Amino acid sequence: MKQVVIWIKNSLQLSYAEAKNTLYFFGLILFLALTVILSKSIFHSANRQIIISEYNPEIITFKEKQNFSSNQNNDTYKVNEKLITFNPNTASAEELRAGGLSNFAASNLLKYRNKGAIFKYKEDLSKVFGIDAGMFQKIFNFIELPSRAENDNNHISNREAIYGVSGIEPAYKVKTEVESFDINTANETQLMSLEGIGEVFAKRIINYRNKLGGFNNFEQIKGTYGITEEAISSLESKTFLGSTVTKFKINKVDAKSFKHPTLKNYQWKVVFSYRDQHKGIKGIEDLAKIKVLSSNDIKNVSPYIDFEPIE
Repeated sequence: MKQVVIWIKNSLQLSYAEAKNTLYFFGLILFLALTVILSKSIFHSANRQIIISEYNPEIITFKEKQNFSSNQNNDTYKVNEKLITFNPNTASAEELRAGGLSNFAASNLLKYRNKGAIFKYKEDLSKVFGIDAGMFQKIFNFIELPSRAENDNNHISNREAIYGVSGIEPAYKVKTEVESFDINTANETQLMSLEGIGEVFAKRIINYRNKLGGFNNFEQIKGTYGITEEAISSLESKTFLGSTVTKFKINKVDAKSFKHPTLKNYQWKVVFSYRDQHKGIKGIEDLAKIKVLSSNDIKNVSPYIDFEPIE
């Protein structure tokens, strides 16, 4: 220690007493610093022990609750939780979750269904993003649809496979033979009686029909958003064009607010510009003079036009 005091004295040019006091001062600072560091370490260690002791019983209880039982029947397994049976074609989000789907999987299933999808077999649910192999095995026995294997063995028809399940109220009732009806006056129930058309497609068909003013030909049905070939085929075979379409007076409609799906918005702007410049559109021959309209455009739009002149 004496050598350290002499070193401080020579280095800092202090007296022996001053060097000795300086050494004591630095020693005190070092002691206090070590005391603070050790006290924090001891405090955190004790705190961790308290936390572990408080939560260990909960951890044990939680683990005890995770009782998985395997069931080799039908290559599925069950979790010790109460699941409800559900029909993926009609179940709400809450019912899907109660049937074993996660929030993410239930949300994706509803989006898939809202696009017009119909689930015919249990295996169809595996196409939904978020339903992995484990989840599918868990919910398999709770899906109120037949499996493809059952369909192959029993030769069940597609419609029976979807809705011929015990205790299920179908989203729509299917008739083996449906009488033909007018597509321009058909309601949702009539449309839903056809193969490939559920509630979503029925609403879309009626909505598009109303925007048009009625279908003038079956080719226009393809303009219905997302419609499938199966639905189109059903409509062509089981419906007819019985009612006349609703016409609009092209020389009197408001150009700013008018819309009609037979032409694009920019085409209507040119049509109304021509109308204003020539004080009206007299007939199809005037439409043929408008360069942005093809012969096919004129063929599609002309049945809906009333060429009544401006008064």
